[in-house]
Amino acid sequence: MQRSRRSRARNLAIAFGSLAASVAGVEISFRLAGFDFEQKQRQLQEIPVFARQPTTPTGEAFFRRPGPDHWHGKVLTTLLRRRGVAEGLLPLETAVSIDYDREGFRNPDGLSDWTVVVVGDSFTELGFLPADALFTTVLADRLGVAVKNLGVSYTGPLTHVSYLRDYGDAPSARHAVLAFYEGNDIEDLVRESWAMERARQGLVADPVRAALGKPQSSFIEAMRSRLDRSGDAGNEVPWPNTIPTHEYVSNDRRQPVTVRTTSPAVPGSGSQRYQLLEQALSAWGRTSRSMGMEPWLVYLPTKRRVLQGHLERLPSTPPDAWRSSALPALVRRLTKARGIAFVNPIPALRTATRQGQLSYNPVLDTHLNRVGSQIVAEVLAKALAERIDVK
Repeated sequence: MQRSRRSRARNLAIAFGSLAASVAGVEISFRLAGFDFEQKQRQLQEIPVFARQPTTPTGEAFFRRPGPDHWHGKVLTTLLRRRGVAEGLLPLETAVSIDYDREGFRNPDGLSDWTVVVVGDSFTELGFLPADALFTTVLADRLGVAVKNLGVSYTGPLTHVSYLRDYGDAPSARHAVLAFYEGNDIEDLVRESWAMERARQGLVADPVRAALGKPQSSFIEAMRSRLDRSGDAGNEVPWPNTIPTHEYVSNDRRQPVTVRTTSPAVPGSGSQRYQLLEQALSAWGRTSRSMGMEPWLVYLPTKRRVLQGHLERLPSTPPDAWRSSALPALVRRLTKARGIAFVNPIPALRTATRQGQLSYNPVLDTHLNRVGSQIVAEVLAKALAERIDVK
């Protein structure tokens, strides 16, 4: 009996050892082959470039898009459908071809010299508009000089300083414009500061974003993820189809829109966010001047700020206590103290609102539309024309 038990235990141990060796062999084989269990590249190709997080490391702790790249289709329609927006709320959108240069930015091939460089986040990239509708393209046309667009979604002001340093220099470059979006740039500073601190400690600056650019080649991890997902079946909460929160009303026009119900927070003096904002603006001014460029900042407001006064709350939307925050005044004061020229398109955007021109995408999306992009370009052109010999 004892011998039989020992024999069974030995056979069991051999079986487990053989299984472990087999799994280890499979694991090593998949890793060496670089097989991607999550099929990231195939899935990414289905998503507009505009909605992808940048994954190519650059600078101290930042990322840009891999390039060159190309996407053709209806960008907003694709994104809104993926989020479950009702068909009746989708925009009347035509398919567009969106191209990115070898550095991962929206510039024409062969651009080697420019007078103005504009750096910002998704409000500068505007990856759903054709190239001729970008405010940087319109700006170049109005001024008669080349303008480089360094706009990338999911980035903040510290990344923008890094972009300027690494991709903004040119023989004719004389003006550097930081496109500051009040909706999330201050929060982005917190994330970027954390990433920079990790980099200084010799750690991976942003583990989540770094992993996005690599294939998931682990057989063991793939099995674990599959088991985790099987336990979550049926727990996913779909996006509601009643996305609009208000109606934009001007003259005889009524348009369902989605707007924020809270104002952009104004960081208190001495707070971490206030200090980070000061440091970022100082770095912008310092870096621009060290590269022989005059520093500028164009302040890009949220949709709610521009449409306020022309909104009617839908019955399904809870009451909110939105108030116009003093963030523009704070940023203006901080830029002035650092010798950075401040450009404010808010009055022009609000004039368009009163005249019945919607300057932002209406449902869910927060960005400037073609009208808004044109307005920002005109305001910037007027400011820069005083410092540039317009052809």
